[in-house]
Amino acid sequence: MATTETLIQITEKAAAEVIRLRDGSDETKGKPLRVVAEPGGCGGFHHGMGFDDKNDDDTVVSLRGVDLIVDPLSRDNLKGATIDFIDGPHGNGFKIDNPNAPARGESGCSGCGGH
Repeated sequence: MATTETLIQITEKAAAEVIRLRDGSDETKGKPLRVVAEPGGCGGFHHGMGFDDKNDDDTVVSLRGVDLIVDPLSRDNLKGATIDFIDGPHGNGFKIDNPNAPARGESGCSGCGGH
């Protein structure tokens, strides 16, 4: 299912990095980027990304030269999220800013004390 709705966004910097990674390997060249958000963990969601083939029930969002695919279970969890690429003094990597995740401290988690 293709869509033009604003399900998920990607910054210019993140899109450029996705394109660099995607086109840098014959194995991933031309593949869409799957983005998932599954409930769980202290942050409310476990987020993941990887190059994958599109399934019939996936939503496709095409932005900045990147096709993002989202499965039906992640669709509501990612509504309004933004993928960014952070390049800082402590390293670099992708960051998903998800407005659907509870604010820090609202999840009831008291740290990894095993409670």
